[in-house]
Amino acid sequence: FGDLDDGRFFLAMEYIEGPRLSDVLRDGPLPCERALGLVIQIAGGLRYAHKRGVVHRDLKPSNLLIRQKDDGSELIKVVDFGLVKLTENDQSITRAGLILGSPHCMAPEQVKGQPVDHRADIYAIGILLFRTLTGQYPFHGPNSAATMIAHLNQPVPSFFSVAPELVVPDGLEEAVRKCLDKDPTKRFDSMKEV
Repeated sequence: FGDLDDGRFFLAMEYIEGPRLSDVLRDGPLPCERALGLVIQIAGGLRYAHKRGVVHRDLKPSNLLIRQKDDGSELIKVVDFGLVKLTENDQSITRAGLILGSPHCMAPEQVKGQPVDHRADIYAIGILLFRTLTGQYPFHGPNSAATMIAHLNQPVPSFFSVAPELVVPDGLEEAVRKCLDKDPTKRFDSMKEV
């Protein structure tokens, strides 16, 4: 970033050629191996951010860009850190009573307007896994308010109840459920653990 001699400012960013995860999911759920490969990369990126005191707070499929590498493998990039929270000395506007985030992917503590830390991103990883594997969000209502209330009050549906044909490795559904625990202290402690 900088400014030009004529007084104009500029910001140069990486160009990522490829679809958003939300575009890819319009065709339905992903095969388990592909979904896990992508979400593991997302968790790695967030682990890097968390180690530096940065919490994303708005992790959702439209904030994830997929680029196909020359060897045919996929590289996923976490973008739009517009609601980022710095964990030290943060005067978050959430404290002013505003709710920030996307209803389908918000952790219960975000819905309540409570302080948020890295565990909100862990919750969002659980949402992403659920969505990429089953083709549906675990919580969905007729409007944003109903969806947010569902995060607070409804139990996490089983994979079978949403996608009866889905077969996943042992322990994966339990890991997703742990990410989606309504109590942040009962989720995984870190992205490394995820």
